[in-house]
Amino acid sequence: MGEFDELKATQDAIVSAVGKVKADVEALHAQLDAIPVPGMTDVQKSALADVTASAKSILDSLSAVDALTPEPAPAPAPAPLVEPTPMPEPAPVVEPTLDPSVPTPDPTPVPEPSA
Repeated sequence: MGEFDELKATQDAIVSAVGKVKADVEALHAQLDAIPVPGMTDVQKSALADVTASAKSILDSLSAVDALTPEPAPAPAPAPLVEPTPMPEPAPVVEPTLDPSVPTPDPTPVPEPSA
């Protein structure tokens, strides 16, 4: 059961890390929502710079998490379909003739006459 316990601990750590990233993204959205649309004061420009730095930090964190997971190997290409070669027609079966009126060849070889 040790492997399942290790897997559970890993899953719990992932859930915790994702929760932290979610909180960072929510804080970023709150900061962006606080920026007024028409013109910015020096304080607001400073706040925007902080928000931009925070966004870059989140991107770096997500990129680091992504780098921990290797890309899966590409699936092998399927083999091309090959049409099966048709089987030749079987040779006809010749049944022996049982009709006594038909002569049967003599299997004994006939010697050639000597000259």
